[in-house]
Formats: sequence, structure tokens, C-alpha cells
Amino acid sequence: MQKAAAPVPKLLLTETQAAEAMWAYYKANRLFIHSDCRQFRDVILAELMQGAAVEKVFDRFWLHPEPVGPVLPAQKARRARLTFRRSLNAYKPNFT
Repeated sequence: MQKAAAPVPKLLLTETQAAEAMWAYYKANRLFIHSDCRQFRDVILAELMQGAAVEKVFDRFWLHPEPVGPVLPAQKARRARLTFRRSLNAYKPNFT
């Protein structure tokens, strides 16, 4: 009979260490994390100080992209024409 592996103790962080870990993770994944996480800074720090993994703490703030439907060739052409017209109107001199 094999012995069960001993549980790995959680690494408890100080507030400074937790803040550094939070900032490093946020800075590395800024494009994918919702900006509302700033309001929950104290909650995030508390969970990190209790030993939770940074990925798990930020998981609830992760942005989930909305599925994009297929773009038809006609839609691409129309968008290109509208963009071109807008660019022409932006440089149209006003002689009145």
C-alpha cells in the first residue's frame, strides 16, 4: 500500500509580496483582464495573502471575447467604400 502524498502547504505572502504579484500578473495580462478589478484590489490582496494562486484570483476578472460572426465579402467591400468616402470628406476643403 502506497502512502498518500503530503499536501503542499500554501505559500502565505505579505501584503507587499501580494501587491507585487498582483501588479506583475496584471501588467502581463492587461489586455485580457477587465478594468473593474481595480475596485476589488483589497479582495485580491486578501486572497493572495491567504495563499491562493494569482491565476485563480484573477480568473473572475478575465475577459471572455464575444463570438464574431462571419464577415461576407459584400460587407467588407461596403466597409472599405465607406471608410474611403469618410477619408475624402475629411480632406475636402471648405470654400464657403
